[in-house]
Amino acid sequence: METWFACRRKFYYGALLCIDGAQRGFSVKLGTLVHRAIERFHTDVRDFRSVGADSHFGWAATLYARAQEIVASETFEPFGSTLELAAAMRSVKRLLARYACELEASARASEGGFTVVASEEGVSFEVRASLSAERSIVSTDGRTGRSCSST
Repeated sequence: METWFACRRKFYYGALLCIDGAQRGFSVKLGTLVHRAIERFHTDVRDFRSVGADSHFGWAATLYARAQEIVASETFEPFGSTLELAAAMRSVKRLLARYACELEASARASEGGFTVVASEEGVSFEVRASLSAERSIVSTDGRTGRSCSST
């Protein structure tokens, strides 16, 4: 339960998804970077009610700039090498450009657009924990039903 109180996301990855720190490879770092960039983007840009033509180009550039800021910060777990970082940033640029296109398409498809009221800063999830016959804690993700036991 210490992990739950210290960092709910770490608890979610460790206890529910059974991913420990040693398994955090390239894909996980890449996904973390993309999600953090999107979160920072939506801290500033929330109103998508009036979307101009080709807005996604500007959004993609802003998203990528946020990703670069995150990589430059000391709080981001670095990639293993310069080559790995370069590959990651190419992937990040492509993924964030795709996200910006989907964002514009969603705004245009919905009548009157939309406003983002929260992004990942407000992530919550339901967790049920129980003690198994083997005296290990069994955590169950209330959304997916996936269980994981820890000793």
